[in-house]
Amino acid sequence: MCQLRHHTELQDELAVNYCRLAVVSTDPPDVTAAFRSGLGATFSFLSDHERKAITQLDIVEQTAPGFRHGLVALPYTFALAPDLTIHRIYNGRAPVLGVTSASNASVFGGL
Repeated sequence: MCQLRHHTELQDELAVNYCRLAVVSTDPPDVTAAFRSGLGATFSFLSDHERKAITQLDIVEQTAPGFRHGLVALPYTFALAPDLTIHRIYNGRAPVLGVTSASNASVFGGL
């Protein structure tokens, strides 16, 4: 949440530099919208409440069987091309190797 507050503080500067930011949450759309409103964010918040994208992207955290929160996503940063295909994936500061935009072309367009 601290990072999202920081991004919200930078949203005007990002817009001036032609950067578009989007957040993907596993919360239902109404919860995600309320959270976005509470932050005062103007950038997009997408909902993957059915956890389809995190499964398709293979970024599911390994948890104990029967974990009460269901599937949990590992934190990644995705740089997208204008057509919403994945250009690069970062885990922290390092790019994840072996990922092609063609293999994940439709993941974000469906959220």
